[in-house]
Order: sequence, then C-alpha cells, then structure tokens
Amino acid sequence: MQVKTTVEKEKLVTNPACTDYLLTKSAQPGVDLVEVMEKHGGACPGDAQVQHRLFSVYVDQKTKQMASDKDDPEEGNLKLLSPAG
Repeated sequence: MQVKTTVEKEKLVTNPACTDYLLTKSAQPGVDLVEVMEKHGGACPGDAQVQHRLFSVYVDQKTKQMASDKDDPEEGNLKLLSPAG
C-alpha cells in the first residue's frame, strides 16, 4: 500500500508495527481515504478493544497525490505528502 510506504518512509508514526490502515474507497468522488490508526494488543501496548485514529490520508485516484491532516488531525487541515520513492 502506497500510503503505508509513505507514512513509514516519512516517519509519520513512531511504531509502524503498532499501526493499522483502514481504507475507504471513494470516500469522496475520485478520492480514497486511509485512516491511520493505533493498533493495540499482542506486542503493542494498550487496550486491544480500542483503536485511536492518529490521522487521515486522502489519495487522489488518478494522480495518486496524497494529502494528510497529520499536523492538524482535530481540525482536518490538509498538507501534501511527498510520494514514497
């Protein structure tokens, strides 16, 4: 998944092994939504019944350009992400 590669390459999460990615295809016309979530249980600390959203990544289906609210997840202000290369 391109989002996972970019998130890990840009070090947007502290522990990639304890991160889940939830895809919603066509969340908006022409745009897929990936929710980047904390994963708990097993080797990951925290309550396995709880998953907190860390931030969202929006992916343009045609250009594959990604934008994220990683710097402002509460307000949802988006910033472009560099594609993983």
